[in-house]
Amino acid sequence: MGTGYLGGDANTSEGSVKNYSLFFDFSEVFRRAHLGVREALRDNQLAGNAIAVWRGGQVVLVPAENINIPGYDPDPLSRHGKGGEGS
Repeated sequence: MGTGYLGGDANTSEGSVKNYSLFFDFSEVFRRAHLGVREALRDNQLAGNAIAVWRGGQVVLVPAENINIPGYDPDPLSRHGKGGEGS
């Protein structure tokens, strides 16, 4: 009997099939990968760590203050006129 990636017997009950559903729903795989990358970028940004990216055929270090995370606003109140000075 074969053992799957998540352990257990791949040739048995429907319960085992549920464990493998992530591997067949590629939109879910990509969604989770995207969220994981965003979380890692945010964690590095908040910790002040630079990240390495591939640009123009070489590795480039991006300082924490220059990390761009699409859809993430680190200080939403200051950009929408709520809180801070002048509101």
